Amino acid sequence: CAILTNGEMPKRVSAFECSKEEGFMGVFKGQTEGFPMPCQGYDVAGDEAGGGCPHKKGACLKNEELYLGKCFKSCATLTQNQYSVRTGAETCCSTENVFSCMSPSNTKFSPDYNVGGGMNSK
Repeated sequence: CAILTNGEMPKRVSAFECSKEEGFMGVFKGQTEGFPMPCQGYDVAGDEAGGGCPHKKGACLKNEELYLGKCFKSCATLTQNQYSVRTGAETCCSTENVFSCMSPSNTKFSPDYNVGGGMNSK
């Protein structure tokens, strides 16, 4: 969003909208921009991917992982392999054991983890 809006609306709040603020507070304050048109406006692939439509569901880029039907930059990449299991859009865990991931010592949380990889397949 920062690139698409020249820094005016740097936070993504949906596939179609960008906001001045993180999360949905910008939506409630009327500080968003965008319109729901697939493959147009802010619902586009990056320059490295040639613009146009974002990649299809399940076709994650090589530094991404599929989680709940969406592609995210891999937790392994984001955490230098320390918390390599994605357990949420903004959460990574050090183990695949769901009960162990309930312990704060085994998880890392950051809004910065809710991001795509942006690395093409070349």
